[in-house]
Amino acid sequence: MSDFFSGGIPGIDELFKGIFGDFSPFGGFNGFGSRSRRRSAPRREVGQDIEDLTEITFEEAMFGVKKDIVIERYTPCDMCEGTGAEDPSSIKSCPECEGSGRVRKMSQSGFGMIIRESSCYTCNGTGQVIDKKCTVCVGKKVIPEQKTIHVPIPPGIEDSVHLKIQGAGHIPSTNAIPGDLYLGVRIIDNDKFIRRGNDLYTPTNIDIVTAIIGGKIIVPTLDYKEKKITEKELSLPPGTQPGTEFRIKNRGVSYMRRKGKGDQYIIVNIEIPKKISEKQKELLLKFKEINK
Repeated sequence: MSDFFSGGIPGIDELFKGIFGDFSPFGGFNGFGSRSRRRSAPRREVGQDIEDLTEITFEEAMFGVKKDIVIERYTPCDMCEGTGAEDPSSIKSCPECEGSGRVRKMSQSGFGMIIRESSCYTCNGTGQVIDKKCTVCVGKKVIPEQKTIHVPIPPGIEDSVHLKIQGAGHIPSTNAIPGDLYLGVRIIDNDKFIRRGNDLYTPTNIDIVTAIIGGKIIVPTLDYKEKKITEKELSLPPGTQPGTEFRIKNRGVSYMRRKGKGDQYIIVNIEIPKKISEKQKELLLKFKEINK
């Protein structure tokens, strides 16, 4: 809101001219009278953003996926081309602001008369009013539409990340800058993998005999060539202890901002049987005797 002063102190302009010459410290005021200025070009309207949420599987998060997201947004009405009027002749100049989109109100102060300028409340600053409204948008100038947005989700994305899709938001008028779409991503857990940063941890149960004498086990892992979860054979040494971690290099999560991948760690958990047969008990006792 701008303030313009009129009236004021007689001779003040001459006083400042004597001090400052042709330069006036009031930047264009003539003795606190009228002020001349150029009307700045109107800024382009910017549409509101849209927020949405999508769910993806663990595999889709690891290997990347393209998702079709259906959104609802407002766009300029096709029938009236975003004018809100039944036809061009129904658009009139606002009688309140005389088409300027701005109104002035005067009030008295100790400095004289203050003129306050603001946006016209009758036409909302457009300078135009509509006699007959468009039958489709009912003068609102926009209509709702459903639009399918193709969103590429990169490999290695983390849970709860928001992707910005520029220009996919609301479009309030024909010359407006569209808003953006912010798509939140929720990743469905996979019970075979625990993610920590770009590394994956896979708890794996082995029997007590394999832990003692060693052996080969099958573990789930990621196949980036085939873009799927597959299985890999892993050799365990004799005497493997509970909680031991075995690393499989480059089988973790892809880095989003640089090349490469994290690692996968197989965490060994040794299963102790709760019930054993008499034969098993006999053999274990023999093993105990031998091991003394």
